[in-house]
Amino acid sequence: MKIALKHKNKGIAGIWEDLQSDYHGITAIIDKYSGIELTYEELYRTIRFFATGLQVLGLKKGDHVSLFSENNAKWLISDQAILMCGAVDAVRGSQAPVEELLYILEHSDSVGLIAENLEVVEKLKDYPLNFIVCLSNEPIPQEIKRDYNVYSFSD
Repeated sequence: MKIALKHKNKGIAGIWEDLQSDYHGITAIIDKYSGIELTYEELYRTIRFFATGLQVLGLKKGDHVSLFSENNAKWLISDQAILMCGAVDAVRGSQAPVEELLYILEHSDSVGLIAENLEVVEKLKDYPLNFIVCLSNEPIPQEIKRDYNVYSFSD
């Protein structure tokens, strides 16, 4: 399938609008790991919703966010939402040593963290951040939510 973009200067995150318009009913993602199957229309809507959520949390154009997750649908949604906000993401796999993740947080000037799971959140929650988003569907203990400004992907 050859994809011809209607608007050439939208940037990477801008292609989703054209894709959902032209291929709205076609499946864009099947991710058995996270149980996500989305058409281009649903994917575009999900990226926009997630971007809006990040902006509600205070993310602004030019801000930096660390994204520590393995490759999956929620990683793609998070990455594209960050770009849609005009922000920059510092990415690394979630299995990297905690010292490396802390180094990236510190040297990337990240204002927020998007983490694959609660294990990563637990390792990094004490680093001063404006917000943390946990991509997994694990229940987040109330005291962690409250004390560290942690949200789930669905929040």
